[in-house]
Amino acid sequence: MLTKLLAVNIALIVLLLTPRAVNAPEANYEAVERQIKERDALRAFLKSYGSSEVAMDNRLANCFVVQSSRFGFDSSLLPCIAKAESSVGKFYIRKTNNIWGFGHGLIAFDSFCAGVVEVGKTIATDKVYKAWQEDKGNLWKLAYVFKGVPPYEKWVYTVKECMEEIEKNEKRPRTKI
Repeated sequence: MLTKLLAVNIALIVLLLTPRAVNAPEANYEAVERQIKERDALRAFLKSYGSSEVAMDNRLANCFVVQSSRFGFDSSLLPCIAKAESSVGKFYIRKTNNIWGFGHGLIAFDSFCAGVVEVGKTIATDKVYKAWQEDKGNLWKLAYVFKGVPPYEKWVYTVKECMEEIEKNEKRPRTKI
């Protein structure tokens, strides 16, 4: 998995450094520019709010952007879940690399990026999350399954406010929540 993420990051860098071809479609460059803005906004967020381990992981913002693009959800969703669950890595079981509270925080990942891959894949494809998959803008549907136990209000509020803050720093509109 890690080699796949590294390959995607290298491909993104190559795309950024390759001169424009005369007949290249503009949509590809717009998508890359959007991903760069997302990555930069996420890096700033992680440095502002994340624990020292999270803030120092330079690959993490790229992992968030790549996985969200791969599975079709907002790139700020997983970092904001991490904010609601662990204050972006300030409160979690250190040996697990699980800043999302996934599996009650007991599931261990080899790295933060491995966690992004697994958590992103699970919420995007597992049938338990079907209601949210059909209405990805509805954080309540995600909260019922991901958080699992009430109260849900604070969790939803934290994730929503966090996503709006990242959007503001990114200076691009996102889908309505």
